[in-house]
Amino acid sequence: MRDITVLLVDDNRDLLRFLERLLTDANWNVLTAESATEAKRLMLGHKPNAALLDYMLPDGNGVELAVEFLQAVPQMLVIIMTGTILPPEEEALCEERNLPVLRKPFLASDVMHQVRVGLGIGGRPGRERIRREAKKHTEDVVINNRTLKHLGIIHTWHDRKITAGSEWDKTIDRYLTSADLILLLISPDFLNSDYCYRKEMEQALERHRKGEARVIPVILRPVDWEAAPFSELQAVPTDGRPITRWANRDEGYLAATKAIRKAAEELSASIRRA
Repeated sequence: MRDITVLLVDDNRDLLRFLERLLTDANWNVLTAESATEAKRLMLGHKPNAALLDYMLPDGNGVELAVEFLQAVPQMLVIIMTGTILPPEEEALCEERNLPVLRKPFLASDVMHQVRVGLGIGGRPGRERIRREAKKHTEDVVINNRTLKHLGIIHTWHDRKITAGSEWDKTIDRYLTSADLILLLISPDFLNSDYCYRKEMEQALERHRKGEARVIPVILRPVDWEAAPFSELQAVPTDGRPITRWANRDEGYLAATKAIRKAAEELSASIRRA
């Protein structure tokens, strides 16, 4: 198993020791901190793969700390632990940043599932890099489409929202069979993944052919996709130019967002008429 380092941050020493033993038994490197100040020092010094942060810390807020961590290490998996109901603004921030939330009290299996899923361990083969990449680009697309979310035109979902204890395949299948608009985030990793290519994409395209959903390929990085099954569909951004090839990537995201917004508005109007 590859070398994994997890940072645990909680001022409850009993819980901290319990989590430390649990993750150490999985042969992972474990760092512990009882305050936000100590957590920041350890994060900067070790750059862990994952961090589990208590929401209420003596000298800080776990959600705000998570944002700082992701600014320093964008690829880090950050999970919020809380025994209270988060304020609406904190819930919104977790949603925007794709921060999984573990509700206390939780089971050891919940913790292990959430961490393994987030790091792509023991889940679908070849998904970790795709999940990280999708997380970043999904955030940019969702942020640009936030107005549509506020108006109730769109509600977004991606596999980072799968909760502890849920079954991957069944959860993904449920959303693939109910979504009205499906975005394929196209990159070399996506096309090289048998699961994405053979399972998720084929199911999405079948629903598109039946008129049950609309599929839009979003070209993230340069890749030979002209012979792919989705090549007949209108890709975004403009002319299928990869977002990473735009001199200003924000302009690439904006071009993709405008096309996605138009499709979402058309779908919303057709659903209302029906």
